[in-house]
Amino acid sequence: LVAPDDSDTPGDRAVKVLKSLGGLSDERMTMVGTRGMHSFNALPPEGDYKTLMTGDVDANITSMLVEPGRKMATEKLTKERAVYLYDKQMEAAASSIGSDSEKDLIRAAFGDRPTTEMTPAELNTHISSKLDAAKTAIANRKATKWQANQTTPPTPEELQKKKDAVKADYDSYLTGKLQDTLIRELGAPEFVVADSNWGDAKDHNLFVIAPDPLTGEPRMWQKSILTGSMNMMDDDWLKAEWQVEE
Repeated sequence: LVAPDDSDTPGDRAVKVLKSLGGLSDERMTMVGTRGMHSFNALPPEGDYKTLMTGDVDANITSMLVEPGRKMATEKLTKERAVYLYDKQMEAAASSIGSDSEKDLIRAAFGDRPTTEMTPAELNTHISSKLDAAKTAIANRKATKWQANQTTPPTPEELQKKKDAVKADYDSYLTGKLQDTLIRELGAPEFVVADSNWGDAKDHNLFVIAPDPLTGEPRMWQKSILTGSMNMMDDDWLKAEWQVEE
C-alpha cells in the first residue's frame, strides 16, 4: 500500500497515505495496518476527501491541502488574533498544573502579550520564551520528586538531564495545544482517512491528514470525535509500512 522510503519527508508520507487510503474503496471500510504497530479501518472518502480523490488527484492535493497549509503557516496573524491565541495558550498552561506558585509564574506572563503581527511559528516561539520561569519551576519540582524515588542517587548530570526532559515534554505539550487551537481557529483542511479502533462508549478517535499550522506540512493526526481535539501522531506512524490486511 505504502512502502517504507527513508527519502520521504513526513509531508511526503502523509500525501502518499492520503492517496493510497483514498483509492481503496468508495463504498466500504478496508482493514489496513502499519506493520508491527496497529491495525485499523480505512474509511471510504466522503465530503472534501471524496472531492480530492476525484479527477486530477495530485492537483487537488496541491490546491486543497498543500497550498492552504503553506498559507496558514506563512501568513501573519494580526496582533489582535495573536493576543487572543496567546491568552488561550496561557490559560491552557495554567490549567495543566496544580501548583499555585507555578500558576502565578504563568499568570505573570500575561503581561508579555504579542505587540505585533506574527506567524503561527513565531507565536509559538514567543509563548515558549515567556514561560521559561514556569518551565524551570515545573522541571525542578518534578526532577526533585524523581530524584527522591531513585534507589541510587542520580549524578548532577543525570538530574539536569531529567530537568531538560521535563522542560522538553512540557514544551511539546504546549505546542500540541497551540496546533490544535490553530487548526480550529484558522480552519485547516482535514481529511478523515481511518477509524483508529481506539476509544470507548464515550469517545472515539479518527486518523486525519491535515497541515501542521506551524510549518504548513501535511501530517497525520488523531482526532477525538467527542471534543474535536487534534493531536499530531509520531513520525513513526507515517514512516511505517502501510498494508491492506484483508
